[in-house]
Amino acid sequence: MQSGNKPLDSVEKAHSSHVLPLLQKEDALEKSAQSHPVLLLSPAEHCDLKPNMMGHAVDNGKTFAESYSSIQTEEAIMDENTAEFHAVRNHRLNIRAMHRSRAQNLRTTPVDYDHIIKIMGRWNRWQIRLCIVFAFVLAPHIMNVFLNFYAMYLPKHWCYVKDFDSEKHKSIADMEWNSWEIQDIVAPLEVASDTGKSIRSSCQMYNRANYHHLSHLPYEEALEAIDNHNESIISCNQWMYDHSILRDTVLTRWNIVCANKAWKLLLYVGTSLGGLLGCALGGVFGDRLGRRRTALIFGSFGCVLSFILPFSSDFPCLMIVKFASVMCNEALLLVLYVTFIESVVDMDRPLMLTLWQTVVVVCRLLLVLMAYVLNSWTNMQTVIAVFSGISMIILLLAPESPRWLIINSKHSEAESIVRNAFHVSLKTLPADLEIVQHEERPEFLGTMAKWNIMRLTKSVEMTKWLMIIITFWIMAALQEFSFNKQLKHSDDSSARLSSNLHEHALILTVINIFAVVIFFSLTKYFSRNNSLVFLFCMSGMTVAICAMPKTTSMRPELVMLVIGYVSTSVSKWLLYLMTVELFPTVIRCSVIGLCAFCSNLCVTIISVVITSTGMEENRIPCICFGLLALVCSAMISYIPMCKGRTLPDTFKDTLSMRPNSPDLNEWIPKSRFIEGKFCCGYCPKRWVLAVLCHIGFAIAFGIRCNFGAAKMRMFQHHEDVYRTKNHTNINESVESHGHGGLVALVESSFFYGASISYFPAGIIAAKFSPVRMFGFGVVTLSSLNLLLPVAFSNGFIFPIIIQV
Repeated sequence: MQSGNKPLDSVEKAHSSHVLPLLQKEDALEKSAQSHPVLLLSPAEHCDLKPNMMGHAVDNGKTFAESYSSIQTEEAIMDENTAEFHAVRNHRLNIRAMHRSRAQNLRTTPVDYDHIIKIMGRWNRWQIRLCIVFAFVLAPHIMNVFLNFYAMYLPKHWCYVKDFDSEKHKSIADMEWNSWEIQDIVAPLEVASDTGKSIRSSCQMYNRANYHHLSHLPYEEALEAIDNHNESIISCNQWMYDHSILRDTVLTRWNIVCANKAWKLLLYVGTSLGGLLGCALGGVFGDRLGRRRTALIFGSFGCVLSFILPFSSDFPCLMIVKFASVMCNEALLLVLYVTFIESVVDMDRPLMLTLWQTVVVVCRLLLVLMAYVLNSWTNMQTVIAVFSGISMIILLLAPESPRWLIINSKHSEAESIVRNAFHVSLKTLPADLEIVQHEERPEFLGTMAKWNIMRLTKSVEMTKWLMIIITFWIMAALQEFSFNKQLKHSDDSSARLSSNLHEHALILTVINIFAVVIFFSLTKYFSRNNSLVFLFCMSGMTVAICAMPKTTSMRPELVMLVIGYVSTSVSKWLLYLMTVELFPTVIRCSVIGLCAFCSNLCVTIISVVITSTGMEENRIPCICFGLLALVCSAMISYIPMCKGRTLPDTFKDTLSMRPNSPDLNEWIPKSRFIEGKFCCGYCPKRWVLAVLCHIGFAIAFGIRCNFGAAKMRMFQHHEDVYRTKNHTNINESVESHGHGGLVALVESSFFYGASISYFPAGIIAAKFSPVRMFGFGVVTLSSLNLLLPVAFSNGFIFPIIIQV
């Protein structure tokens, strides 16, 4: 037996007409394997190489004599005494030595997860099974989110008088007293704060001594026997509720009405804080512990809390359980959403998010049906808790996200999941598969073992993208809050959709079906950025138009509200998709959690301020939200295009999305110095620029103080001595119309506009010439202030818009 270390020169001298084609075939296969590592070689073409399993390198200590028996080819049946046999054998042994020498560093078929998904194909059996599993897991937790709509429902109520309790006194049922007739006897009249109409009070009652006698009379006789002018009025201690819609809610169980309305605000704040904490914890643990493990932890705790919630004995216990339940539910939904999107190829991500929203719509329909059949929040919560327990068992069938496993160097677990996916999809994968992770840039590699979102601040570009995305999330959340507030349910005739709770929820669900169709169409036929610009402009214009003075007809206003509601919903889903596609796997959950945290925090603060101050006027906030949407639509051009790209796994992958930017240099705005030395041959340009800047600042600050100085004369009492003209005293006009608070709003509107424009102005100044932008700003400011005298003569809305 010849030595396996024989040089290739002796082999080439010994070739013949039979051996030469075989050697050429081997050389071609070797070059193909080196130049195309993703191509999977079949055992028939290269059967002399043993499969190299993931994580198991070939032992270099073995001699060629030990592995000689494994080299069995079709040429082995040749005569061992011929030169052809020895030439083929020596050539194959040299190829074996070449592969074994680099077995520790380079395996035979390295491939990343994106290529594996493409090999597996679109909508295979494994992805369909994942969709079914995630749908059953999502359903009860999504229903738990929308159940709050029924839990916080306050039906019609009035003061409780034991003599008019039909369950305790049969005479009330015999007299056929209804709720409206009882209120005519018990409750005094009061003026509604929102509609200005006279209604029966739900918090006060007449202190009559003859309620027992009146309850045994027919309604007409009882109405003639009462004397409301001589009866005192007291506050209620107990209440009776209209059970025609829902027999049991959180507000009716703990009597959170009238003087106890502060408990409702406290419950809302506790629930919102739970959601904020859930977004933060879900993002952090999802990136550190893994998607599946985090979902199991928070889902299990949430399932237990869902069982405890309907049986809470007192209000503090309800607050604690509700806080923890919402926290676990938000964390679970965030992690499941990321895992749901990471499991498909780039072309199917919009479709997967469409399926997610379809599940949401189906869950809302089921919730409407449950509310109509069960007629009780307690029963609905119990049924959903049972489904939550079943969903946790189904979640055990879902695998961990292979992307997260690969980026955390858990290749053996990722390979096991991938091979199981190919087995379920009835497709083959070679035994020598090697899953490789993407390379990371050195500046993002630190001593910390776990990834965190603070690594993102090392890149100016990604920090800018994160700030812009957070601004978009906040704007979408504020607009959604505004539309939900205007489309909220009401039991009286002021309801915009329906006064019936079930019909109101059903109409909103049907509107969401149209939103799902629009979302799928925009993501399929248009780019993400262009779609978002269109949606922001639509929602901004509709919310501003709805803030205008009301017309006699409610139909045009309702149409605009529905259009704005659909645009805001679609833009929010599109922001979810863009955030997933823009940021890498190592911090994807954390970024989504941070965006959701900031947006929910702003909505919570504004809602608490509006509720605590009792402000019912939506005009000024809606105008501000509309202007913010238009500003955000101009900032979308700074976000890179994400459609058609693979999901980034590392920071380096994310930075590669920058258009026309070098790979290693960060985005740094170029300083725009003035090259010329002189102006008109005498004065340096820098001096001229300095003088003009001083004049511009003087004009800007003078205009800022203009209204404060002019106000002293505008609101000063004076009279025309010669009686030549009819002067309009603005102070008297303001006092007579009761709009004194608008004066302070006009003064502060200048600073509202400044706070809104600081961030966009900085970005625009970095992109264009700051000198030209400063000059344009001064000219625009001066031109707008020329319109202030005309604007003040037509009310206060136009001055506020000009100041902003």
